[in-house]
Amino acid sequence: MITLLGNIDIPQKLLDDVKGRDPDRVVKHVDGKTHAQNVVDFAFELPVENYIHYDHCLINEYCKDWYKDIIPDAFLQEHGIDKPDNVIVLRVDPATFSVPHVDKFNHALRNNPNFNVDEVVRLWIPLEDSAFGQALFVGEQVLTKYSAGDVYSFDNLIHSAANAGLHTRYTMIVYTKKVDNI
Repeated sequence: MITLLGNIDIPQKLLDDVKGRDPDRVVKHVDGKTHAQNVVDFAFELPVENYIHYDHCLINEYCKDWYKDIIPDAFLQEHGIDKPDNVIVLRVDPATFSVPHVDKFNHALRNNPNFNVDEVVRLWIPLEDSAFGQALFVGEQVLTKYSAGDVYSFDNLIHSAANAGLHTRYTMIVYTKKVDNI
C-alpha cells in the first residue's frame, strides 16, 4: 500500500546537484542480484520470460552522504523512523521503466548482518511535481499525481516506475528503519 506521510522542503541545492552533473552510478536493472532473485521468486506466478523486454532500462543514481540530512529530524521523529542509512536520487528519463520487482535489501543485509528486513522503512520522495506520463506502481495501486517533497512509504510488494512522458523525473529514495523502542 502507498501511504502519504507528509511533505518536506526540497532544497534547491539538491536539485542543482542532480541536474548539474552525470549520475554516480548507471545500472542495468536486469543485471542486478535483486533481479536474479526476483526471477526465481516469481517463476511460478508471473511470466518472467517477459523480463527480456526490460534489457534496455537503466537506473541513473546520484549518491552523496549529505542527502541523508535532507529529511528534517522532526519529521523522522514524528513518524518513528531512524536517520536514514542510505539515500539515493533516481533520475528517470522519458521512455524509461524500472523492472517490476520486490526489494531484497541486499545492501542493508551486507552492511548490517543483524538487520531485520521487516523493520525497513522505504520513503519515496519526488523532487518536483508530477508531470504527464510519470507513475509509480505498487501492487494494485498506481500513483500519478504528487507534489515536490511529498513523502510516501509503501509496502514491499511488487513495484515498478515508469516515465512515459516528456519530462525527466527525479525521486529521492530513502532507506531507513523503525526506531528501536528498547
